[in-house]
Amino acid sequence: MIRDLRIHVAGQGYEARRIVDPALQMKADRVHLLTDPPNKRLRQYHDRVVQRLREGGVEVEVRHCEVWDPNAVVGEMGRIAEAERGNHLYVNLGTGPKTCAIAGTLGAMLWGFEAYYPKVDYNVEEATLELPGDYPVSGVTSIPTFHLDPPGGDVLALLEMLGEKRGRPARKKELVERLRERRFLGEGSRSAQAEQNVADRVLKRAQEWGFVDSEGEGRKRRLRLNPRGEAGRKMFAHLPTQKVDE
Repeated sequence: MIRDLRIHVAGQGYEARRIVDPALQMKADRVHLLTDPPNKRLRQYHDRVVQRLREGGVEVEVRHCEVWDPNAVVGEMGRIAEAERGNHLYVNLGTGPKTCAIAGTLGAMLWGFEAYYPKVDYNVEEATLELPGDYPVSGVTSIPTFHLDPPGGDVLALLEMLGEKRGRPARKKELVERLRERRFLGEGSRSAQAEQNVADRVLKRAQEWGFVDSEGEGRKRRLRLNPRGEAGRKMFAHLPTQKVDE
């Protein structure tokens, strides 16, 4: 597969040129278009984007996802980044619902996208536009972001386990068993106390992310996935939950 390509991600909204113009100006090779299944009104903008990009020699991949859920969009961007490994990644923060801008900013920091914002020229007469509200782009601004590391596979294994409980609490013993099963406790024999210590560190990191609530102490301690943990599961569902050999 050819690498070193320019890959863009954009959310579909009630604009076409705000997606098409910067993609063509920046010589995109492929655009991943994130969208709900288009309704009648959105369809004309969606079809115009696909048509104009393909006429410009740009490959278009339409990806249906929950664009109104920023957690789902972050997760979808992660899957795109994984599939496009070795290419140059860009995300358009000016298109689709506002949730796409929020998710695009976070996804850029987590998955290594370069973010940009297309400014439009609202001085153009509305009557001259081919589609209502579809103003031309007057410039593209690069948006600086910072790098964020996603949670480790051991933390994600904990989220996976708690998600399987469907709201029921889990004991720390179950966390130890899951970490052992996913090879996060290392090879060979390890004392029970050493395993507990590893589980404590994993739980501490999960709580620092705000994913897990803990109730009680000692053997009465119980763990539950909270709403932030549910969001984390959506964002990071494509990442491995077992130890990966380096």
